[in-house]
Amino acid sequence: MPGIIRGREDGRLPSNFRQRSTRRKYCRAPDRHAFKRRQTKSFGGRGERYTEGPFEERAEFARVPVDEKELVASYGFEGLAGEPGFTPRERQWGRPTLDFNGVWGGYQGAGAKTIIPGSANAKLSCRLVPDQDPAEVAEAIARHLEAVRPSTVRTSLTQIAGCSEPFLTPLEHPLNQAARRALRRVYGSEPAFVRSGGSIGAVLPLHRELGAPCLLVGFVLPDSRAHAPNERLDLDCFHLGRRAAASLWEEIAAITPSS
Repeated sequence: MPGIIRGREDGRLPSNFRQRSTRRKYCRAPDRHAFKRRQTKSFGGRGERYTEGPFEERAEFARVPVDEKELVASYGFEGLAGEPGFTPRERQWGRPTLDFNGVWGGYQGAGAKTIIPGSANAKLSCRLVPDQDPAEVAEAIARHLEAVRPSTVRTSLTQIAGCSEPFLTPLEHPLNQAARRALRRVYGSEPAFVRSGGSIGAVLPLHRELGAPCLLVGFVLPDSRAHAPNERLDLDCFHLGRRAAASLWEEIAAITPSS
């Protein structure tokens, strides 16, 4: 079964594509969207307001056009799929995910070998939204695996990398408004504020330890192929990005405590 033509950064698109590695019938995998709804609600309400929506940036997301046919064609899929009740942009930028990053087991060499695999393995990752806690999400996944496993199968879950808590600077914060003015001046149009699933672990510690808000501004186009073969930065984006960064520093310098 063919997969994605080009790999992409986990945080960008998983909510809009049904992952090929989890579609084989013998996996009997449960609906991951139903799992997300259950595990979010099981946290005593934490994250629940993002489970059913709407969220405040919905109007901002809607301002960014999406060509579904072009998106599907660029990754070699038959169509978009995802959590019901949300647009492709809302799923892409505002919803939690449970993703299979890799699946393997049994004989992987050339030719045939009629064995019965003794184990199967998978690497998972989750994109979190505000109010979700990484430790609680990991516990929910472990509980779910234990609840759905056949009685003849043993399961184990090992955390192999550090976790980052979700972070969000409020849309109305003076720093975001400074960015709005700076980008509007350089690009000549009103910028749209979106969320991103890219993991930058330093953001929350900087905010927590320094008491400073954080602003992330991207200057690449959607076809930059981040973290994939032939990753690139268009030169026009580079030059405009430099101007925008300089303009942004001017706007930040003008922020006063009463802003």
